[in-house]
Amino acid sequence: MYDRIERIKKRVVIDHYPICIQKFRITLEAREKYKNLPPVVQRGKILEEVAANMPIAIAPDELIVGMAASKPMGLEIDPDYGVWEQSEIDSLKEDGYLIDPEDERLLQELNKSHDPATLIGQMGNIIYENERLISALEAGLILPPGKTRKAARVWAAAMPSPVLASARP
Repeated sequence: MYDRIERIKKRVVIDHYPICIQKFRITLEAREKYKNLPPVVQRGKILEEVAANMPIAIAPDELIVGMAASKPMGLEIDPDYGVWEQSEIDSLKEDGYLIDPEDERLLQELNKSHDPATLIGQMGNIIYENERLISALEAGLILPPGKTRKAARVWAAAMPSPVLASARP
């Protein structure tokens, strides 16, 4: 058992993690393919396309298999969090992530055709425009306590995270 753990450890402890764009590409292709369907059906079709087209890897010695990205130990770029600007990719690279130059070029091309009105962004718009949810915001359930709607938008606009990019005004 100890030898197996050592082999797994050598495989997962790495210096640099890859940035993967497979899910981004598959999702955008599926959105275009199913653009005339209702959003809830689109989500199901996107899941079906991702499940059918994402690479599957089972490494030696694994008892629990699967991975969240298209490359082992990778960070999968998800289009539901908005457009991934070059500055955000550069920041990830500075933090030790690696991206294939062709994937980086393709990601920027995909960004041009990507509608930033994503599911996460739409949820943000619903929250910020709904008077009933504003009290949840100000109570700290979604933002730090005491933030007003205007302060929340300013706070979200200042965040470099792609998660919050879609919540920006």
